[in-house]
Amino acid sequence: MNSKNPGHAIVSIITTVAGSARRSTTEIDVRGYPQGSLFYEAAQALARSSQLKPIQNTRAFSIKNAFRWLSDESREQLKASPLSFNRDSFHQFVAEMDTEIDQIENKNPGYKLQTSYFWHRFLTDTPAKLGDHSALEHALDGYRSPLRRLAGERRVRSSLYCQTFTNDLVSTIPHTSPAELMVEARKAVENRRGAIAKACIAEFELYKQICLEQETYRTVEIPEEARKHIYELISKEKNAGSSNHNKGRWYGYNHDWITAVALQYVEDQIDHLRIGQFSTYSDLRLPSLHVGYTVPHGKLYRYHNSLQPWFLARYRLPNRLLTSIFVFLLERTGWNPGALGKMTTDGIIRVGHSLTLQGFKNKTDDDTPNYEVARNDTWVQIAVVMLERNLEQLKNHKIVPSDEKRIWFGWQALGHDEIGNFIHFGTLRDFATDHELPFFSPKELRPLRAASIYLEDFDLKAVQSMLGHSSIDTVEDYLRGSILFHINEAKALQFQRTIEATLIFATRGEAGMISMKIDQKFVDPELLYPTGDGGVCKNPYDPPHEKSQKDQTCDGLRCHVNGGCPNYRLVVTDRTLELALRTRDFYRSRWQELIHRNETAFQRLHFPRIVFIHLLLILVAKRRPNLLRQALTLYKEGSKA
Repeated sequence: MNSKNPGHAIVSIITTVAGSARRSTTEIDVRGYPQGSLFYEAAQALARSSQLKPIQNTRAFSIKNAFRWLSDESREQLKASPLSFNRDSFHQFVAEMDTEIDQIENKNPGYKLQTSYFWHRFLTDTPAKLGDHSALEHALDGYRSPLRRLAGERRVRSSLYCQTFTNDLVSTIPHTSPAELMVEARKAVENRRGAIAKACIAEFELYKQICLEQETYRTVEIPEEARKHIYELISKEKNAGSSNHNKGRWYGYNHDWITAVALQYVEDQIDHLRIGQFSTYSDLRLPSLHVGYTVPHGKLYRYHNSLQPWFLARYRLPNRLLTSIFVFLLERTGWNPGALGKMTTDGIIRVGHSLTLQGFKNKTDDDTPNYEVARNDTWVQIAVVMLERNLEQLKNHKIVPSDEKRIWFGWQALGHDEIGNFIHFGTLRDFATDHELPFFSPKELRPLRAASIYLEDFDLKAVQSMLGHSSIDTVEDYLRGSILFHINEAKALQFQRTIEATLIFATRGEAGMISMKIDQKFVDPELLYPTGDGGVCKNPYDPPHEKSQKDQTCDGLRCHVNGGCPNYRLVVTDRTLELALRTRDFYRSRWQELIHRNETAFQRLHFPRIVFIHLLLILVAKRRPNLLRQALTLYKEGSKA
């Protein structure tokens, strides 16, 4: 809350008119909403984050309009703590507010949808937790606003309406035991982290490659007359070639000639170039993407349609590389994006050969922990050096003040009053798409890192050290709202998968499992009736013997008589094999007694079972010896008990 204006959250905004951007503030009135309430916490979180990266004025006014259009009942509910909601009740509350937004007259469906989207984002972009321990920032995962239908299924650019990073990884993992789930969850998390790190490192290597390629342009042979003419075109004043008909001035020249001369000009004039309003150099008349001109990987390093970031890559880091560095350091440190975004040169601490990073205290009352960079983690050291070198060159070229300590400076409008445009939606989307990664937001890397540490050896202290939380209870709440929540979802889904697989196996047999592409390992024999010979029965009240009375339980002796019972299913597990071993030993000790009692019944009923069990155990011993050993262990342990 702003001390100069108590009762209001001060939000930094940007207003853009005719290409010119102006920074200002707007106020969100939180009077009447207690600290800790849903609305109060959302407003304060927005005020804090906007200090790092101001929001567009359209977003701020959409939030205000949404609040103004709500009913008194909904506004009253906003006074409640997030802890008073669970995921279902929060979805219901949001749906009610969407309905109220939809009832506003004289507004088209697209505008209502946009307002709803910004309102959802406003409510959930906080570190708070719901009463079921799930994170509020993920509370609308899977929620589908009724306004989307009215807007013609218009796609909103947000991860709020799709599966989140960790949820997509863990919640759908098939497994046959909790231990297997933990192993697979850790493997999935590490694979995702590895894929992200690999993508970032590939960008670092690409940058090095481009810088080396630019050096090779020094060797390009160019006729002196052509060199002189191209040099003159590049060095003209801003207005000299700005009209559309002058865009063809590059035609007729070899692209390598143009590139070589342009790079030479940049090298000659780098200390004298003037920076313009939109972060481009007004002196440079370089060809753009409009004129069919290309340079290696130019589309990756462009700023809008300008190729200046490519030509000046050795002097200023392009946005694409800054995106990679930011994502890479987030993945390594596990910090909040705001803590990393506000890190300054004071947070880069070198003592001897050791390197320590200190982020900025951000959302919680806990300190952002130091990150000790391992000596063998050369890529983190390279990333930090690139940031330091970038800042130093910006100072040398008088683009930023000589006493500047912030380190995140990309190509952007508005000078450098606000930084961080290199992590906006479009940039991250392109980064993820180019490296075949699912889309993710920066804030999802923190729970991913926490999950990695927790799943390694379930050490809460290690997770606490990474998160910087003051108590173990807070760490447990964080994990319950992230990885543990998704693990429980995976268990619930697996239970449904097991029920479905068992029912299909019981009603349609192995052929049905194959046709529906369902793995038989998900069949739970304990949900069926064991027959004692390595199989189960789907319906013990439907015996194959014609003379059996209705609803009479089957005696389990006719499973292999006359071609087999249609209710019988063979399910080979350690439990069913244990019962088969017990039945075999029963026959070993009682076969003579059974023959003496009724030889005909023995030959017709018991002998087929004995043969079946004998052949089954031989087959399992050859094909699955480990499974048979597990069954023998269970048998021996049961005998001791």
